[in-house]
Amino acid sequence: MALVVLYTADDELMANSVHALMLQNGIASMIRRTFDIAFEIIDPNLGGAWGEVLVQEADAERARELIAGFFTAEGQLLPTGELEDASDNQSSEEQ
Repeated sequence: MALVVLYTADDELMANSVHALMLQNGIASMIRRTFDIAFEIIDPNLGGAWGEVLVQEADAERARELIAGFFTAEGQLLPTGELEDASDNQSSEEQ
């Protein structure tokens, strides 16, 4: 089944928080780390996003609703990271 990027996280804490939210609501998800540790040694600002939270394509719409509700309930709009728009999303093959 195809995986899609649900959320791009600026740090490990947000990636794990979104991942946990998915699991608590019965949506299988995984974290793909995109940050290269070598950049952290040179300059932490060079590495870009820390990683991505991926879900199965069939669960993506429900997952986006959960994330939107989570950040709205916290009184924040995606404080770190970015919710991936369905139209901008590309599928990945499950490994």
